Amino acid sequence: MPRNEVLVTLRRARGWTQEDLAQQVAQVVAVLGSNVAPDARLVSAWERGEIRWPQRHYRHALRMLFGVTSDEALGFIRPGKDPARRHPRVLVSVLDFDLEGSTVRRADFLKSIAGVAFGLTSGEGLQSWLGVDPSRSVKPRVLGASDVAAIEQTTARFAAWDRTQGGILSVDAMLGQLNWAATLLDKGRFASEQVRRRMFSAVANLAEVAGFAAYDAGMHAEARRAFLLGIHAAAEAEDWPLRANVLSDMARQAITLGHPEDGLDLMQIAIYGADGRATPATQAMLQVVLGRVYGAMGKVRECRNAIAKADDVYEPPTDEDPAWISYYIPAQLAGDSGVALYNGSVHDHTLREVSAQRLSNAAANYGPAYPRSTAFCLAKLTVLRLDQGEPDEAATLGRQLLELADGIASARLNDDYRLIRAHAKRYQSHGDVAELVADLP
Repeated sequence: MPRNEVLVTLRRARGWTQEDLAQQVAQVVAVLGSNVAPDARLVSAWERGEIRWPQRHYRHALRMLFGVTSDEALGFIRPGKDPARRHPRVLVSVLDFDLEGSTVRRADFLKSIAGVAFGLTSGEGLQSWLGVDPSRSVKPRVLGASDVAAIEQTTARFAAWDRTQGGILSVDAMLGQLNWAATLLDKGRFASEQVRRRMFSAVANLAEVAGFAAYDAGMHAEARRAFLLGIHAAAEAEDWPLRANVLSDMARQAITLGHPEDGLDLMQIAIYGADGRATPATQAMLQVVLGRVYGAMGKVRECRNAIAKADDVYEPPTDEDPAWISYYIPAQLAGDSGVALYNGSVHDHTLREVSAQRLSNAAANYGPAYPRSTAFCLAKLTVLRLDQGEPDEAATLGRQLLELADGIASARLNDDYRLIRAHAKRYQSHGDVAELVADLP
């Protein structure tokens, strides 16, 4: 059997012995509720290739420890597959840096963002990956607190813009700003260690906002690049809740792209990494996204449990919360959990009404600062009422949606319009529904 050089390399990169890896796996599987644990001999068997497909809980723990989202990325081979012909789809490699003991220079870290994820050649750097014109790059200088504040303020404006107008209208400006901010990390020097960490967090937050706008615009490749930059910048800042937030965005994207199993891996990494560090609002958000993943997978019981946990842990964000979670007001919890239950209702129709109740509550309470979120709720409500045999109510909700969504440019909202058309087909003879469908963008 061929050696599993991938797993060997991952282990050695952490500076772990086989016994160390066995202990790390044992700790994770214990957290996940299993009472079995490997020893160094079993790890050796994995690495020698004697065991090419370990038990599921071991593979799960290893994915979480090394921050990857497929078993193939660990060097394992599913039974029945020819390793010479397989082409594994790896969504992202999430490197969990041990920054306290790391001797990797900041420049090496930045190069690894592009090199590890996108296979750049040794002559390519961060600027070429991001598409930055070198002649317009920022000049090296000392960066201070005012530079961090400028990025934080710009990001806050972009986030508000995205919520109100949609990603299609805002994404180009955001990606351009992200290009510029990334060159600061590449070329700048920092006035202090505190400034350095704040700057990496600020750029990570900007990357998350830009990535989400790209995702909302249907620009999935650009979104993944921005998200990946955000993950690594957050890790460099040791901002684990922010990293979890970016991972949750990637999980949402995975659902949209029809890969909820990738979303589950991402959310397990996110929740594990943020454990004990995240505020109640962030914990609730992560549980809701986990519920959305389970709902999309048809795992209704797990979906319900995740939403119940979110309800239990949730507290509205305060000044003590990071700015990036300030949007998670009670209406957002209601709307996101309503969507999660809507996903589950495709597999269990008893969830339709409880989903509708949450979506209605959210739509009524979002307020003028959240028109896109309100529109998503109204769209899902329209579909639910059509499915429940209430075409009059569906037509009324659809009209509210069209009035509210005028001026919002979102590929995700366009997907919802297509969903309404599909579910309205059996009501072609219903005048109000037919008119609504005719007026959909």
